Amino acid sequence: MRDNVGHSDCQSTESSFAPKVERRVVAQLPALMDGLESRGRVIGVTNLPDSLDPALRRPGRLDHQIEMGIPYRKGRSGILHTHTRGMPLAADVELDKVAEITHGCVGTD
Repeated sequence: MRDNVGHSDCQSTESSFAPKVERRVVAQLPALMDGLESRGRVIGVTNLPDSLDPALRRPGRLDHQIEMGIPYRKGRSGILHTHTRGMPLAADVELDKVAEITHGCVGTD
């Protein structure tokens, strides 16, 4: 489960279609999660836990809840370096500068 289905706090590229899809997915998740008991563990990941529908977080739906905060500049730099490893970049691309100007962004952005 990703917390940025259809939107991103870092940049707004949302279409008018995306919020409708997001509402349908979020409406279906509780019922789908309730049926997963015999199939294993359910893991949810978000960096915005307060934005989740409380029905998704009720006891019994998620095995564990671990809150991951928004990364600082050093963390964003590490994310950028990891995701671009082995990728050809233009000579003028400075990932540390990108990390500096992307405050509030996370790896899924």
